Amino acid sequence: MLYFVEVLTLRTWFLKILPGLIWIRLRGRPVPERCYVLEGAASVLKAASLTGRLVHVPVELLEYRLLDIKDESGLLVDIRIRHEDLKEVQDDALKSPLFRELINVDASSPRLSAFVAKALSGTDYKRRGTLHRLILAIQITAWKARRLGARRNSQIVLFAERRHFMDSASRYAQRFGISVVDVHPAFDIVRIAQRLLRPGHIALVRILRNRLYQLRLGLNTTVPPKAHARIGTDYQGQLNLDQAHQFSDLFFLQQSSLSGRDILLTFGIPFDPLDKTKSDELATRGITALAVHPKATVVRSVPVFNQTTAFTPCEIKFPTARSARDRLDQRWVRYQTENYFVERDYWTQLFGKHNVKVWVSWYRYDERHSAIADAMERLGGVTAIYQRGWQPNPSSATAVHADIMFGYSQADAEMERLSGSSIPYHVAVGFIGDHRFPLLRARAQEVRNYVMSNGARFVAAYFDEGSSDDEKLSYGHVITRENYQYLLEKLLENPWLGLVIKPKTPSNLYRRLGPVGELLQEAERTGRCYVFKAGPHKGVIPPSAASLAADVAIHGHLVAGTAGLEAALTGVPTLLIDREGWKASSLYRLGEGRVVFADCRELWEALMKYRAGSASVHGFGDWSPMLPELDPFRDGRAAERVGTYLQWLIEGHKSGQDRDTILADAAERYCERWGDDKITALNSRRTVFQNS
Repeated sequence: MLYFVEVLTLRTWFLKILPGLIWIRLRGRPVPERCYVLEGAASVLKAASLTGRLVHVPVELLEYRLLDIKDESGLLVDIRIRHEDLKEVQDDALKSPLFRELINVDASSPRLSAFVAKALSGTDYKRRGTLHRLILAIQITAWKARRLGARRNSQIVLFAERRHFMDSASRYAQRFGISVVDVHPAFDIVRIAQRLLRPGHIALVRILRNRLYQLRLGLNTTVPPKAHARIGTDYQGQLNLDQAHQFSDLFFLQQSSLSGRDILLTFGIPFDPLDKTKSDELATRGITALAVHPKATVVRSVPVFNQTTAFTPCEIKFPTARSARDRLDQRWVRYQTENYFVERDYWTQLFGKHNVKVWVSWYRYDERHSAIADAMERLGGVTAIYQRGWQPNPSSATAVHADIMFGYSQADAEMERLSGSSIPYHVAVGFIGDHRFPLLRARAQEVRNYVMSNGARFVAAYFDEGSSDDEKLSYGHVITRENYQYLLEKLLENPWLGLVIKPKTPSNLYRRLGPVGELLQEAERTGRCYVFKAGPHKGVIPPSAASLAADVAIHGHLVAGTAGLEAALTGVPTLLIDREGWKASSLYRLGEGRVVFADCRELWEALMKYRAGSASVHGFGDWSPMLPELDPFRDGRAAERVGTYLQWLIEGHKSGQDRDTILADAAERYCERWGDDKITALNSRRTVFQNS
C-alpha cells in the first residue's frame, strides 16, 4: 500500500490521514509502506514526519521534475494530458445532468455550455484546484508507483484537494489503479474570494476601481459620438504598423485594402500602455484607440471604457444534489455560469458603445472568447479567431467556439473538429505571416554576411520555445540549456560553423540559460553567432528571418512546431528535436533521422553526413511531402486573404445587411475566389454554410 498527498496541510494530516492510519493500526491491518507528499510547507512536512513514526509510516516530500514524468511508452505525460487525458475527463464530466440545464438557457446565450466546458479544460498548472492539475497529480502518483514496482492490484491512495467533478477524475484514476480520496483544500485566498465574491460582485469592484483610477489620473471618460461600424481587435504587445516584416497585431491591415478608419484597437496591458509613440502611429493610419484598463494608457485624450452597470444573474434550476460532490459541482457550474453572463454583458456594452460589428483575435486558450462571441451575436455582429500557432494534434484546451476561424489549412479544420470546436465557418487561408518572407530576405542576408565574414562556411538557425523556472509545473530550463550548450560547444569546436539564434523570448534569454549564458556570450564574441534580440517582452522578429539566413534550420521543440513550419515554408531544410517523445505527432511522417531527431547528438551526426554530401541523407530536412497539407496556398497572401475577408464583413454591416446574410455572402465570395473546399462547417448545430 502507498499513500500520496497532493497538498499536505495540518488539517489534512491531523484530521484525515493520521486518524485513519491509527485506526488501521489498531485493527491490526497493514499500514502504507510510505506516504509521499507532492506539495506542502516544510513545517507541515516535519510535523507529519514526526507523528508518522507513531504508526510506522515514513512521510517524505516526493522529489520530481515534470520533465521526468513519463508513461510506460516513454512519453511525457504532460503532453498526453493536454492532448488526450484532459479531454477524456472533460467528456466524462460533460455527461453530468448539470450540463443539460446549460443548453439554450436563453436565445442570447447559445455558447454558455461551451463556455463552462472550456473552463473545465484550463491548462494553467499555476491555478490551484483545476481538473488539469488533479490529472497531473494522478499521473505523478502512477509514475512513482511504477518506479517503486507497485503492481496494478496494489492499493494506491491519492489524497487530493476537493474540487469540482472529482467523480470524473476518480473514474480516470481507477484506470491506473489509484483510489482518489478528497480532502479539504489548502488555504487559498483566490478560492476564498470566489466563495465570498460572486462574479457580479467582482464586476462591481472593477467598475468602482476603474472609476477611481479615471478620476485620479484625469483620464477621458466621455463616450465618443456614434461611429460607423468597425472591426475591433486587441493590442497584444506588437504594433509594428510601419515594419511589415515584423510580428504585428494588425497584420491583416498591412496586406489588404482594409482602411485603418475601420479599426478599433483596445489596450489592456498596464505594463505596456498606449503612449504617445503608439498613439501617433495609430493616428497616421486613422485607427481609433480605446483603453479597457485605466492603467493601459498614458495618453489622457484616449477614451477609457468602463461598464455602467453590472450584470443581473440568470437563475438556472439544477437537479437536486445527492451528495457533497454533487453540491460542489453545482456550486462550480453556477459560478462559471454567472461568470459567463458577466463577461457577455461587459463585451455587449463595449461593442455597443463603440459600434464594433466584427471582433477578431487570436486568443482561444480560455473560455472568454465564447462569451465574446455571444455578446457580438446579440448585437448582430461577427466574431473571428485567427490561427496563430500550428496545432498538429487535437486538444480540448484549444477548442474554438466562434463564427469564423481563419486557419492554415483544411487539415487544421480537422484538428479543430477533433478538439471539439464549434465553428460555422472555418476558412483555410494559408500560413499567416508568409507575406513577411520576401520582406525579410535583405535583413537575413545581412546577418548571413556577418557570420560568414567571421569565418563561417555553413550556417544553422536555431529556434527555442522559451522556458520557465518551476520544474514541477513546467519543464524548467533543462531542455533549453542542454540544446543550447550542445550547439554552442559545436560552434566553438568548429570554426566553419555559424549559428543564427531566434529565441521566443529574447528579453530573458541569458537568465534562462544560467551558466550556459556565458557560453553564448563567448560564441557571440567569435562573430559567428548572431542572436535576434529585438522585442520588449516577446521577440518581434519572425523565425523566418533566421531560417532565411541559414543553410539549415533547427527547431528545439517538435511538440510546438510553428517555428519549424515557418522555416520549412521558406524552403530551407528544417529539422526538429523531439525531447518530449511526442511520437503521436503527424510530423513523424517526415521521417526519423531525416527531419525528426530524438536529441542534438543524433541531429548533429545526420548534419555532418548531409554536409559531407547533400545526397547522403535522403529527405534531409525535407517537408515537401506534407507542405500542401499544411498550407494549400504557399503564395505569401494569407494575410491578404484574412484582411479581405474582414473587409467583406464590415462592408456588409455598413450596408445594413443582417448577420446571417453577411456571413453567407462572405463565404460565397471566398469560395468563388479560392475554391469551395476552403471553408468547412465544424460541429455546429446551427444553420451554417455547407460545402457544395
